[in-house]
Amino acid sequence: MGLVCLATVRADSWLPACPAVYVAPAGAYRFVVMPSGRVDTSVCTRVAQQPEFAARPSSPERATGTLERRSGDGWVQVWAHELSNPVSPVRAAVSDTGRVATFDNWHGVGWGDDVVVLFDTQGRPVRQMGLADFLPLAYVHALPRTVSSVWWAGEHAFTADGRALRLQVVVPDADPERPRPVEQKPPRVSLLVDADTGRVDPEAPSAWALALAQARQADALLCAQEVAWSQRELAPREPPPPAAAQADWTQYGDEVLRRLRPAPDGDLALQSCVFNAPALADSRQVQACLREAFDAARDTPSELLLIAPDPAALWAAIQPVLASLPAASLKGARLYVAAAPAQQAGVVRALSATGAEVVVFDPTQPVLPTASVRDALRSHYDAGDGRDAMGNCGPDARVDRLQ
Repeated sequence: MGLVCLATVRADSWLPACPAVYVAPAGAYRFVVMPSGRVDTSVCTRVAQQPEFAARPSSPERATGTLERRSGDGWVQVWAHELSNPVSPVRAAVSDTGRVATFDNWHGVGWGDDVVVLFDTQGRPVRQMGLADFLPLAYVHALPRTVSSVWWAGEHAFTADGRALRLQVVVPDADPERPRPVEQKPPRVSLLVDADTGRVDPEAPSAWALALAQARQADALLCAQEVAWSQRELAPREPPPPAAAQADWTQYGDEVLRRLRPAPDGDLALQSCVFNAPALADSRQVQACLREAFDAARDTPSELLLIAPDPAALWAAIQPVLASLPAASLKGARLYVAAAPAQQAGVVRALSATGAEVVVFDPTQPVLPTASVRDALRSHYDAGDGRDAMGNCGPDARVDRLQ
């Protein structure tokens, strides 16, 4: 069962990663990042032709980083090795003392255990952190998100003496659903990471306290929504009235499927024939949908969702289509079929002859999620506080304190 973030989530897109060079403020050091694999010269045309990237080796599986020290008019390598990033870090910073830090993963800002990686002057990791390693879990939860990323960061840099890394962290809006213009930069608060130990402390405790207070408010709103969503997913799904709009029956079918589908659900394509009472009366439409669905499942194993408010009429429409199918022709498919209790044994027996797995339910009664569905939903969340690793709240989450 897919998890959802109920705050406003914007779409985003990523171009291929290009080589990048980061120079220390005084120019004594530079850090060169090569993304994994071959450089896409159609995107990275100018960058790929720059001398600092020419003939520089790269790894097929990981980004590589090279720290160089200025020597006269040239550069001398200090260290070079693969980084933790499968594609590339999104950015990096270099101090005038030869310290390096990388930030985030290409295609996924804020995700992973290497959101911040701090290196010493010899390229040895001092500390590698995910967001929850230096931010309270509820704070992480409150940060703005898009489809791919958690947008937590501003511009990071080492302090002038190189003894600390200054992280600029976005301050969550107390109302996460409040629209904000894309061009408007959110406020930020600074955290200092000790360059020798990796310890993280707020630079201005009063500003940090205000940021925590806003995160608390946003987290409570989001968590309440997510708890309600999860509890709805675990509740019995009542059928709509027979003559309800087709959209209502389609939504009902989606929710029935989520309650009955085994977990994990695999990669089967879905063929859906869901009818309200008026649609079920159109025999031509019903037959066309059923034949198309069964034919598709013959070509490629699929899930078939077959629902109507009158299960006897639905089964009468299915039988001519079923009679035209060779035995075992739906092997690997899974059928969810609305059937009255008195019909269910016969429906399962007839449809099982096709080789498909068959799940029947009564469309006149509430549909409960299976035990495996309930367990799968809860398995995403910690049993103690009811949250997942990014602070999202499950059906049993508590919101009475900042995690």
